[in-house]
Amino acid sequence: MDFPLVRAAVPRLEALDSCASTNSELAVLVGAATPRLEWFTTVLTEDQTAGRGRLDRTWVAPRGASVAVSTLVPDTLGGWTALAAGLAMVEALRPLLGDRVTLKWPNDVLVDDAKICGVLAEWTPHGIVVGAGLNTAMTVAELPVPTATSLQIAGVAPVEADAVVARYLTALRGHLARTPEELRERVMARLSTRGRTVRIGLPDGSILTGWATGIDVEGRLVVDVAGRGKVAVAAGDVVHVRS
Repeated sequence: MDFPLVRAAVPRLEALDSCASTNSELAVLVGAATPRLEWFTTVLTEDQTAGRGRLDRTWVAPRGASVAVSTLVPDTLGGWTALAAGLAMVEALRPLLGDRVTLKWPNDVLVDDAKICGVLAEWTPHGIVVGAGLNTAMTVAELPVPTATSLQIAGVAPVEADAVVARYLTALRGHLARTPEELRERVMARLSTRGRTVRIGLPDGSILTGWATGIDVEGRLVVDVAGRGKVAVAAGDVVHVRS
């Protein structure tokens, strides 16, 4: 696919037949470019063979069953960047799925409480490379884990990846122009983690369990923990505990 809508939304698009990682491909372009690349230069593929996720996880999908897109953005919002990208993908999918699509802190996109998209933001000396991997045409048998889903499984057919990615990039551009306070308000409105019991694996290996009350102005998840009160979590692996 040539992705004409995406091409019209960004100053430069490298649509690759296949690559190991769109984030890595874009990082190489960023490092080699003279003069610097324009903001929102984008690398995209429907065959990513060695995708990377948060916490050093791998992300692999059959050829043509997902779309990986990485974009160079300015460091205007710091730690909010990945949340902005997650929110942008939620908004890109809402015309297809309505309120079924939500944001899970810190930046996973869920449909019917199953993961359909993940985001990875990586800092470079010349800006932030923010990548998103969206499951498009995966079947149930092809899912990497039972807690995942795809647009096809969710009932979206045919999958118009070009339109979805173009909406995502347009929304991302808009969110990166907002203040943290403005972005926080919008994230809170789509955050399914809020108002739930959560279990969080922290970077030091410890586990925190409590009631997620929302996010603070720095983008941290605020959790009400028994005996400790409210704790702000900057990083961790969150599980929504089913009641």
